[in-house]
Amino acid sequence: MIERHKIHAAFFVATAWGVTGNEFDPVMGEIANQPFDFEQINNNCNHFEIMHADNDPYLPVERAETLASNLNIEAEIIEGAGHFNEKAGYTEFPLLLEKIKQVP
Repeated sequence: MIERHKIHAAFFVATAWGVTGNEFDPVMGEIANQPFDFEQINNNCNHFEIMHADNDPYLPVERAETLASNLNIEAEIIEGAGHFNEKAGYTEFPLLLEKIKQVP
């Protein structure tokens, strides 16, 4: 957990943060629907990236934008990426790999 440990970078893809308003809330609630100390998280990590699709069928884009706001960054919204899974055509994710390689 980033609140307790210093890390160099964190990458969030189709993140399930907060209440999503769908049938997965009861399953994800224990992890995703808890209070986070964003001041401490920001102190413990130097680099954040958020990638979210404009058409994710499970997670509203507003959740990524709210998380980005709490992390003081901009979310990268990717058109037509669905949930970044095989069904959405994602068997590889070169953009994510490139972003990881670019972290100083």
